[in-house]
Amino acid sequence: MQTNFEFRQIRDFGLVISHSFDFIKLEYKRLGKALLLYVLPFLVVTGILQFFVQISFVNNFTKTIPHTSDPFAVFKNGSFFISYLLQALNYTVMSSVIFLFIKLHQEKNGDFEIEQLWPALLKTSVKLLIALFITSAISIAAMIFLLVPCIYLATVLSLVGPIIVIEEASLGTAMSRSFTLIKENWWKTFGVIIIGCLILYIFTIVLSIPLIIVTAFKTFSAISNKTSPELFSSGYFVANTVISVFQTLGYSLMVILISIQYFSLVELKERPSLQDKVDQLASDNA
Repeated sequence: MQTNFEFRQIRDFGLVISHSFDFIKLEYKRLGKALLLYVLPFLVVTGILQFFVQISFVNNFTKTIPHTSDPFAVFKNGSFFISYLLQALNYTVMSSVIFLFIKLHQEKNGDFEIEQLWPALLKTSVKLLIALFITSAISIAAMIFLLVPCIYLATVLSLVGPIIVIEEASLGTAMSRSFTLIKENWWKTFGVIIIGCLILYIFTIVLSIPLIIVTAFKTFSAISNKTSPELFSSGYFVANTVISVFQTLGYSLMVILISIQYFSLVELKERPSLQDKVDQLASDNA
């Protein structure tokens, strides 16, 4: 049975997508175990916190919005920022686990144990969280001017995560290197991200179908009975929290897509695997 995945390979757009699924097919057991061991407990804790944050947010929202004309009032709600912070923490921990998993897989030729992820997990998560806030701030600042600069910068900075983890680079170096790698390959990288977002969107819609059906049923029942529908019940918040947990796990595909694209661009620009083969031949002939 194949246990090693060849990351260092030039791939066209289609191969980046298909090879990402090939990697998942090859490593779904170990990767799933790693996510269950390191990510799920964290998601459960933040999910519980998210449950109470959502209740607070909706209560404040229903009290504030009807009495204000400020279109940004929702963003001034403290619960909104707490919710964003929890989501950022979830995404960061999950990304750290997957990037470290890929790094070990590539360095050890697939021969490693998931317990080896633990020593570097905290340090990596902190570095990626800082990177996430800074790159998000840059993209949001660009959006103030126009949507196009925001999309451009978000795509250009998409490789910062794998560069920080796999190359152990600083944030500044990772940002500069991400610009260099994506130069002349922006559209291809953007396409990979769009495909990942579409798959994630469909995944989220499928997860949300039961909640949508229940909410619609409650609404129609309330209309027929001429009563006010109780849309935001405790059950709604519990279901929404569970969906958020699975949605975060669904982001793992996006992280893998970005990682495969990173290796493809490195190979295209620098040919490290070719250089390794040349060095090996020189060593054998010495």
